[in-house]
Amino acid sequence: MKQQEILLTRPVKVVQVFRNINVYTKAQKSFADRKDAVSWKSMASRSGYVQDGILYLPEHLLSSQDLKSIELITIEDDNHTPPQERDLRYDKRINDNYDEGMIHYFKHGVRIQFDLFEIKRNPHLELHLRNYNAIGLTIPQREAFKLCDLKAGAPVEIKINHKTDFSMSSRRGREFVEQAYIFDFLGDFNHIRLLTEQDLPFTKQVAEHRKLVDLLKSLW
Repeated sequence: MKQQEILLTRPVKVVQVFRNINVYTKAQKSFADRKDAVSWKSMASRSGYVQDGILYLPEHLLSSQDLKSIELITIEDDNHTPPQERDLRYDKRINDNYDEGMIHYFKHGVRIQFDLFEIKRNPHLELHLRNYNAIGLTIPQREAFKLCDLKAGAPVEIKINHKTDFSMSSRRGREFVEQAYIFDFLGDFNHIRLLTEQDLPFTKQVAEHRKLVDLLKSLW
């Protein structure tokens, strides 16, 4: 069956986001203990992709959207252990994009914020870190600042970490969180083809060559 096509009168910007979140305890402080967890792997994606100048999106994630009002789309994929093995409690508390195959649609004039970041238009795309207090994180303190420009064909990896606050009465030990994100601006698109459930999933690999912004700090 031929895939349904949509032609937009005004193109949308598309950013591919790869996310890798690793939660560990002090007993795993050695990098060797978590080396496999933080390494990038191939992903069985259900979110969408770009090929030959055409944007492919799952029809069930697009059906309720008014594309005339959309300015930017983030296609997001998680690089993590299988859902039954990872800590969904953490995913829901810090990272609101824990569902497989997530896409975010941002309308014209609306702030582009998700997870730890904000994408600003000045008029090109800029990636900014959000203030940690504003998103409920405190250790270490981090102020909002510009990380980099997002340019087509120039993926950027951000590595960052923090430790959770805790209460002695909760009887829970402190957790340490190591996060890596890859942002890849894919360009502007006005030609969309819709993916059916039969087209999913498909395999994605992260870009081998990318700029690194290392914000990792000693937490001990």
